[in-house]
Amino acid sequence: MNDFIATVSFPASLPLSLLAKKIDLAFKGLHLKKEDTGRFEEVPAYVGDSGGLEFVLFGIPEGEVSDIYILEFTHRTRQSIIELDDALDILGKNFFTEKSINERGYLDYSIELAQRLRDLGFEGVEAMTLKSE
Repeated sequence: MNDFIATVSFPASLPLSLLAKKIDLAFKGLHLKKEDTGRFEEVPAYVGDSGGLEFVLFGIPEGEVSDIYILEFTHRTRQSIIELDDALDILGKNFFTEKSINERGYLDYSIELAQRLRDLGFEGVEAMTLKSE
């Protein structure tokens, strides 16, 4: 089983709803919807799924001060990297490449996601790679 993750930050310079809409337009087939079931408690979020990739755009938690929003995708599959890259074109061809599993057990594509978003015209996007605890 392969566990994929990517986490990036955006400057919180736009309303969260507008950033969600811009991400939707950039990634055809993704439809981020406001999460209002309480899944993330006091953190405003938009969620979407495309081909089994789950995307979550996190806003700033109530009562906290921050200048970033966070976008994360996760995916768990038995597919190889090549099969996954062929099956999922939402992020573009050749997005998924062979790499080592990180110390937390994930194939981390944060750097690739940040670069893809910058290539699509998003400014100030930074990769947030997982660190050991």
